[in-house]
Amino acid sequence: MITITNSDLKKYLGATTNFLVSDLEDAIEVVTSRYILPYLSQAQLSVSDTSTDNLHIVLMKVVKRAVINLAYAKDYMKFVLTADVSAVKDISTRETKASKEDKEYHRETFWLEGFASIDEMLQILEENQNTFTQWAGSYAFSQLKNSFVYSTAIYNQFVDINNSRRTFMRLKPAIYQLELYGIPQIISTTLKTQLLEKYSTGAILTPLENQLIELLQGFICNWSMAQTLKKGSIRKDAANTFTIYDDTGLNKTEGRKTPDMSFLNSVQAEYFDTANKFRDTLSRVIAENMVVLGLAPSCDNNGLNFKNDPKRGYFV
Repeated sequence: MITITNSDLKKYLGATTNFLVSDLEDAIEVVTSRYILPYLSQAQLSVSDTSTDNLHIVLMKVVKRAVINLAYAKDYMKFVLTADVSAVKDISTRETKASKEDKEYHRETFWLEGFASIDEMLQILEENQNTFTQWAGSYAFSQLKNSFVYSTAIYNQFVDINNSRRTFMRLKPAIYQLELYGIPQIISTTLKTQLLEKYSTGAILTPLENQLIELLQGFICNWSMAQTLKKGSIRKDAANTFTIYDDTGLNKTEGRKTPDMSFLNSVQAEYFDTANKFRDTLSRVIAENMVVLGLAPSCDNNGLNFKNDPKRGYFV
């Protein structure tokens, strides 16, 4: 599926000679299928993996970095824990120096690097569509660009998520629902289609179209964050009740506890308020430019001239 060597592992993980590709074989296949191909496409991967062109080589370095880091993060616990007939045991050789928090942080760095590399991969693809033609003509491309907020970078412009792709991916369902059901309640389907088509194909946008898209993005990002804020902090347990996530009692030297509901409610209200400001400004700009946007006929200069008399109403 993708050519990765032991030297690649050493390059991107700093792995020792005792750690081999065979140790990550299944994880590499899984993360490639789940996290790479939905954005890159199998056709583009096949071409770029064997190409000697410099841009393809640059792309594959980023792809391999993503795959290796994600695969290692996925199977991290296999290298820390072992299962036998009696229990699951920690086999770390330096337990006195590596706390549970150290291990979690260490594993998290691989997730972060892997997902950050996916964002870098997408940037390379987007900036070089004429080179990566298999990607530009793929279903992966059409699905990716069929959105006003299709990347971590766009989202982070309006709501700070520390450029985290993992956070962005958790927000995608809310983004999708907003674009599918929420946006048509704010602007006409005709205008939405017109803006999205130009934006997704990279066509030149007018200053007005640019402004409308930015207002849409600001609304989508803030509203989706408000919608998912508490969902990301609260889970349903086996008894189907809502529980605040708390890991302060898991034999750790440090713990993390979700903020109380009053705090979450206030933060959520701020995001909703900001989203509403974007929405209101969007509605005002559209109302002021109905003719320019083709949403209302222009006035006929040769038509009747109506004047307003407070006592008589409108008259010619």
